[in-house]
Amino acid sequence: MMGFILATPTSPNSEIMNNNKIFVYEPNFSVNGHYKRYLLYIITLFRLSTVNNINSNVDIQKKINESSGISRIKIGLYLFFLYLKIFKYRKNFLIITSQGNPIFWIFAIILLENYMINIISAKPFVKTGIIKIIFNKFIKKSKFITFTDKFYRDKYYLSGLVLHDRLYKEDINIPKISFSTIKILGHIHEGRDPTNFINKYANYYKIIIIGKIDLKILQKLPIHKNLKISNKYLSEEDYKLSIYGSYIYLPVTEAYSEVMISGVFFDVIEGGGIPIIGSYGLYKEYIENNAAIDADRIDLTFKFNYSWYVKKIQKMNQETLNCVNEVLSK
Repeated sequence: MMGFILATPTSPNSEIMNNNKIFVYEPNFSVNGHYKRYLLYIITLFRLSTVNNINSNVDIQKKINESSGISRIKIGLYLFFLYLKIFKYRKNFLIITSQGNPIFWIFAIILLENYMINIISAKPFVKTGIIKIIFNKFIKKSKFITFTDKFYRDKYYLSGLVLHDRLYKEDINIPKISFSTIKILGHIHEGRDPTNFINKYANYYKIIIIGKIDLKILQKLPIHKNLKISNKYLSEEDYKLSIYGSYIYLPVTEAYSEVMISGVFFDVIEGGGIPIIGSYGLYKEYIENNAAIDADRIDLTFKFNYSWYVKKIQKMNQETLNCVNEVLSK
């Protein structure tokens, strides 16, 4: 999940936009998660209209996740023919709103001519073998490559640009919070497993999980009087209400943080909560400057550092606007 505020870049070259030459496509589209919101954000950021969104309503991510064995071959063929629907846009400028998948990489290498890639997960950069070779060809052919934070750009592709997954809010309001309850929000799965955190802190705080929990994780969660579980998908309204005035633990592993940003981290701050997260990756800087709490050493005297945080996000917003202007000026 992610939230964002909508704004437009300063004095961009709008000739391409006025001629409707830019189109937006998500090769990993899903009806759940951040996809719809992120597509709207990109459309608004580049001052396009919804007709520039050429996605169908096919839940591609669901089909990929459910495929296994021989069905993966069938899904691969299905996806390739699905992607053929955007072939007619090949001479236009396409903003690809994620790193895609191997089938899309092959499709783009063979048939697309003019595209930009927004890297949401940098995981393909650490792949090896034939997958890495195909991915390298895919990115080499692109006109621009963007990352969701300078941390990832500097780590994986220095010639890339920085396009954050939102324009960050400066007018945040975090109320005084009683440190007696910690919430864990969102989809709980093997990549977001809070079990160790719960085992460590359940004797000291009430812990509430609000979100859909995969069966493997549900079966290993401890039974404890201070642990409350609400195993259901969160509506957008419930998500926002759960954040305000709360300490929110983000079960983000170090491996995950090395390749992908947590949109929930900034949702929490902008929604009036305080994030608790491991001190690694890009989050270490926020912890060191009192904009987040270290999950390994919870500090009951914590006070949010508004001054540092606002200066930080002002720089980040400018990075995004600079990226948009550079893309539109070419």
